[in-house]
Amino acid sequence: MAVNIRPEVEVIADDIIAMRRDIHKYPELGFDEHRTSGLVAEHMKKTLWFFM
Repeated sequence: MAVNIRPEVEVIADDIIAMRRDIHKYPELGFDEHRTSGLVAEHMKKTLWFFM
């Protein structure tokens, strides 16, 4: 059974694109991505992604 997630993705697309641009603007070395992991964690908390 296929699930249509497009509506949910469209709701957060602008935020995800902005986060991607921010991450690429301030690159971090591999295994030292403290700023990046903080941004992702904050976004997940704000959007109630509790599956972590």
